[in-house]
Amino acid sequence: MRRIVLLFVISVISAGNLCSKEFRIFFIKKEFDLGTRSNGLFRDYYTNIGTQNGVTKGTHLDVYRKVQVIDSQHGGAPVEVRIYVGQLKAIFVNSNITIARASSLADEESNPVLDYQSFLVGDLVEIGKPKSKQTARMFDIDEAKKSAESFIGYLIQPFINSKEGLILDLYKL
Repeated sequence: MRRIVLLFVISVISAGNLCSKEFRIFFIKKEFDLGTRSNGLFRDYYTNIGTQNGVTKGTHLDVYRKVQVIDSQHGGAPVEVRIYVGQLKAIFVNSNITIARASSLADEESNPVLDYQSFLVGDLVEIGKPKSKQTARMFDIDEAKKSAESFIGYLIQPFINSKEGLILDLYKL
């Protein structure tokens, strides 16, 4: 009888530990830019949640970040705040791993400021519902590409100008 009670207690404790597991982004893989893709680069987010937890291909995953803030006014005790970062969409699902891509980021006007307004390794992941366009800012690849092109153009403009000057000088000879 003691063995049965002991086994029951152990199984209840272990089941509680399984339910309280936090799922996180544990790896981010970015496609290397060779300048051949016109629709932007992909970033894959690897998470430790899978089909065992109810995720299927196309499932939306809500992403949160835990931020610790020290309350210096009331004794300096650290307070943990959970902030919504955005949403991922599963593109590949295994029994305990999901690979997902960004589908939307949190609206910056209605959410607290984050150091990095993007998904990071260590961010918490939960199964979510698709967000409406009013509650989330869509991840715009074209906008990101234009921003990157203007920055790269800014960096290489002096070299382009010096090459044109060099070519013009050679033409005059």
